[in-house]
Amino acid sequence: MAVAPMGGSLRALAPARRLATVAARRATGAARACGATASRPDARAGTARLLAPPAPAAAPATVRYRALVAYDGSSFAGWQLQPHVDTVQGRLEAALAVRFQTAVRVAGTSRTDAGVHARGQLIHFDVPLPAARESEGGADAREAAAEAFAGRGGLAGADARSASSPRVPGALGKPAEQHEWALNALLPRTVRLRQLELAPTSACGALRWSCMHNALAKLYVYRWAICPQHDPLDCTQRAHVRTSERSRFDLEAVRRAASHLEGTHDWRSFTNLPFSGASEAARAGRAQHAARDHTRTVRALRVVEEGVWSGGLMGGSVRLEFELDGALYKMVRNIVGTLAAVGLGRIGPDEIPKILAAHDRSRLPAPAPAHGLTLERVWWSEEPTEAPLALAEAEADGSRDE
Repeated sequence: MAVAPMGGSLRALAPARRLATVAARRATGAARACGATASRPDARAGTARLLAPPAPAAAPATVRYRALVAYDGSSFAGWQLQPHVDTVQGRLEAALAVRFQTAVRVAGTSRTDAGVHARGQLIHFDVPLPAARESEGGADAREAAAEAFAGRGGLAGADARSASSPRVPGALGKPAEQHEWALNALLPRTVRLRQLELAPTSACGALRWSCMHNALAKLYVYRWAICPQHDPLDCTQRAHVRTSERSRFDLEAVRRAASHLEGTHDWRSFTNLPFSGASEAARAGRAQHAARDHTRTVRALRVVEEGVWSGGLMGGSVRLEFELDGALYKMVRNIVGTLAAVGLGRIGPDEIPKILAAHDRSRLPAPAPAHGLTLERVWWSEEPTEAPLALAEAEADGSRDE
């Protein structure tokens, strides 16, 4: 199975046995969907007969693109489209509607909460084929888009295209690059689209690649400024943990607590209900949330010192790196809030196993502030995995995470 090399080894993220199992299952599904021949006993003749493949699937009426999105979440009410508020998904869909002159729905791997940032949000979207062709435009349109983009302080060319990004042979040509530049010209400075390319589709067209179903793992990073007073120039993407002579920060205790959180656990103690209120929809949402599988795997939780450290008094910059297969609503921020309480001596590091086993969110402190959290990276597989109709239904019923 091909895995997109988005930086870092996947050995720790997905063991070879798991990847092999996933690859075999997906290959079997692809073979069935594309009408691979197979033998089956014929009860009447007592012999094996060869099943003829079904007729090739009709070519899809849309073309699917995938891309990475970076955004400063400070001014947004989260990723997910919501009425009457500014969201990242809403900005992207508005830009796509202008570019392609038709409504385009965007799917994202992670539905980040209000105030959470991203450098590597993975998305895909489908564009009707006539719109995709007509929007390519001529040289004048391309030059106008490039000038508008440059005037808005867009990314430099070297930064907009990473040499380590996955490529589909022949898919990333001039049209995709033109779309990327034009879309960035339509987006605010706090949102940037990069590495736009056509998403893989199976040879018969029956299966499509999906940013949700093909995602293997995610990297979230939470950044702390542990000091008496925060740096005003560093406060939009780093949460302040106040220290003093009376309140020092024990980073080793945080590391001991973090070691208890690695692995596969039931995370009900670390997730919030995503629905509030007494309405029927809210009650239905809470019931659906309670019935969900709350088991997730944190493959690694690293505590990394980034700056000056002096026994926790003068403090310094610290980042917490979460490599996981998925996150529940506010799970990462609840973990960070608990680890901050451990560092300040309010919770013992060896209490973490008891907190996990209690399945009781009320025992934890408040979640850490949203602005310290960034979705840095998503790892994914290349093989198309889902039929278009089933894919659309599943993505319409997604759930929120961080």
